[in-house]
Order: sequence, then C-alpha cells, then structure tokens
Amino acid sequence: MNNRAMTLIEVLAATVLLSILAATSARMLRDVRADSEGAPSTSLFELTSLADSFMTEPARFGVKTPLEKVGTEEFAIAWPGLPDRGLVAITRVDPQTPMKDHAWLVFRHGSLAVSRYVPLSVKDPKPK
Repeated sequence: MNNRAMTLIEVLAATVLLSILAATSARMLRDVRADSEGAPSTSLFELTSLADSFMTEPARFGVKTPLEKVGTEEFAIAWPGLPDRGLVAITRVDPQTPMKDHAWLVFRHGSLAVSRYVPLSVKDPKPK
C-alpha cells in the first residue's frame, strides 16, 4: 500500500492554478453579462412571429401587400412597439427556375434569418 501524501509545494501549485482559473472565469462572466445587457436580443421565434405578422397583416407595417415595397432593393421594417430593437431587413429572392410563380422574402435581424414564400400575381412588381 502506498500512503503518499501531497507535499506543500503541490498544494500551493494547485491553489495558484485554481485562483488563476477563478479570476479568468469571473472576468469573462462579467464581460458576457455587460454585453448581454447592452442590446435586447432577438430569438428565432420572435423573428418568425414578425415575419408571419408581416405576411398576414402588411397594413400593420405601412404597406398594402407583402411585395409592395420589396422590389430588388432591400426594405426595412421596425418591430411593432419595440423601437430600440432595431430594424428587420427584408430582401426579395426570385427563384432561378423558368417557372417564376413565386418569390421568397428573407427577413434578417442580426445573425438570424427567416424566409417566407410569396405567390406572384400579374400585378406584383418584377425585379429588373
């Protein structure tokens, strides 16, 4: 049986390493907390809900139809009731197939993106 105990140097070395790890972790957690408090975050669920609202009630965002202002240029809408959250960019993407009976609207906010299918009619503006 080997009953070897830790030496004083081993105990001090372990204590120093754990102290350095704790100090680094505390600083990192403080920085993460400060960053998260700065700007309101958006979840994918919230962006999806906004895209669905825009598709079903475009008048709520100041347009008659979902494709009214979304041509080849990017269009932006604000979050209803949340002006500090920033704008959501909407881009129209037409299919690369010969049968162009629909378009896609891509809603982007930060690193999140959501797409919605829009059927095209004769009256809808076509990109040039």
